[in-house]
Amino acid sequence: MPGKVAVIYASRRGGTRLFVERLQQELGAAQCELYDLKENPSPVIDSSAIRVVGGPVYAGNMLEEVKKYCESQQQALLQSRLALFMCGMNEPAFAEQLKNAFPEPLQQHAFCVKAVGGAFDFDKLNWFERFLVKRISGVRKSTAHYLEDNIGALVGAVKAEMTQP
Repeated sequence: MPGKVAVIYASRRGGTRLFVERLQQELGAAQCELYDLKENPSPVIDSSAIRVVGGPVYAGNMLEEVKKYCESQQQALLQSRLALFMCGMNEPAFAEQLKNAFPEPLQQHAFCVKAVGGAFDFDKLNWFERFLVKRISGVRKSTAHYLEDNIGALVGAVKAEMTQP
C-alpha cells in the first residue's frame, strides 16, 4: 500500500491553496490529506505519513503560521519523511528566500526542497498590498507563475517516497 501524504500549509490570499490542491490531485486525493494551519495550527498527523510542509513568502519571509509550525514541530519533522516547498513571485530571489524560509536542520533533513512559484490575485489584495506589488514587482494585474519543472520534481520525489516502506 502506498504511503499517505500530509500536506501542511498556510495560504494568505489563495495562491498557495491552489498549489496544494493541485499537488493533492497529482499525488492522488485518496492518499493525500491537506492541513491548513490557519484553520488548525496544531494538526495531528500520523507519524508514518510523508509530510510536505510549505507556504508563501511575503517580503522575504515565510508566512508566520508555517514558521511557528516548523519551530514547534521541528523534532517530529526531523523524525519524518519530509519535503518542503515555498510559494512566491520574486523568482530572482528564490534561492535566498528558500534558504531563509525554513530552519536549516529541516532543509538538511528534507528529501526535497523546492520553490514552486505563485500568484498575485489583485481581487484578494488590499489597497496597500496592491500598491506594494505594483511598486516592487511592476505587476499591475492578477497573474500566476508556477514553476512547472520544480513542481514536477517535487511531485516525483514525493511519489518516489510513497513507494518506500
